[in-house]
Amino acid sequence: MASSGSIVRLERATPKPTAGDTRRQPPTIRVLLLGLNDDDRTLVGRLLARAPHARFVVTVACDPLQAVDGLLAGLHDVGLVELELFRSSTALWPRVGLARSVTASVILLGEAASPALIADLVAAGAADYLDKDELDVERLERAVCLTMARRRRPVD
Repeated sequence: MASSGSIVRLERATPKPTAGDTRRQPPTIRVLLLGLNDDDRTLVGRLLARAPHARFVVTVACDPLQAVDGLLAGLHDVGLVELELFRSSTALWPRVGLARSVTASVILLGEAASPALIADLVAAGAADYLDKDELDVERLERAVCLTMARRRRPVD
């Protein structure tokens, strides 16, 4: 674990291939965590570490402005952001959601959000919403990978 100011980077160890190993290595996905409490950060980190189809490098940001700047600069592939932080920091997120050149997407994590609220949040720029009480390895990995695939698709 390396630390830089208010950024903490956690990396899952992936075995290095041996000389005769021809297996394809899983893709590396850079994930930013923002606004999650200690328990949620631990849970998400453990789930991502067990994901079978990708390797995740997880960065924990404490400063929302620094996090948004990192998303805009392309330092992260996806941001996992606490729903309440997204809702309470409305001035920050239009910069991410409306900047079509941004390569990172924001997935919101929350608890028991209504379908109407989720629709509003997606309209405001969120790529997806995941209920923290329903998180598991497959659901989290699938959401991250699908969000990235949608982002790479050309816009007509």
